[in-house]
Amino acid sequence: MYIQYRDGQTRCAAPVPGGARADAHDVVESAGGLICDRVRQGWRVTIRVPAGADMRPLRVLGADIEDGAPERDLRTALLTSAALYTTDRSIRSEVDAALATKTTEVLLWGTAADLGAVRSVTHRLSGAALAFKFQALLAAALPAAAVEPTEAFRTACALDVIARELDVAG
Repeated sequence: MYIQYRDGQTRCAAPVPGGARADAHDVVESAGGLICDRVRQGWRVTIRVPAGADMRPLRVLGADIEDGAPERDLRTALLTSAALYTTDRSIRSEVDAALATKTTEVLLWGTAADLGAVRSVTHRLSGAALAFKFQALLAAALPAAAVEPTEAFRTACALDVIARELDVAG
C-alpha cells in the first residue's frame, strides 16, 4: 500500500510506502485522522492498494485510491508503519532515503523502529477528522466507540521539516 501526498500548492508529490502488510485497517486506526486533515488542508492523498483491498474506509477519509507504482519520487511527506520499517527492507530503504534528503517529513506509527535520534510527534484531530475517522472505522468493521483525539507518530527528521500542525515532544 502506498500513500501519496501532494500539498495544496502542488509543489511536489510524496509517494509513501505502506507495504503489503500494512492493510487499510491499520492505516485508518493509526493515521486516519492525519490523512483526513491533510485532505481537508488541500493535500491530495492517494493511497495505492493491492488488488482486492477493502478501499471503503480509505475513501471515507477523502483519499483517492489507485493501484500501481508511483509515477514520481518527489516527496514532501512520508508516512508508514514502524513495523514495516523494521521488517521490510524496501520500506526501510525508502524511509532512510527520505530522511537523508533532510526536506521530507517522515512519520512512523507504532513501535520497534530503530530510527536513531527519534522524537515523538502528535497530531490533534480536527472535529471533522474525528467524525470521518469514526465512520472509516465503522466501514472497516473496527471498534469505533472511542476515537482518540490524537494520533502518535515518531520521527527522526529535522524540526523545520515537520508540518506546523503537529505537536513535537522532545
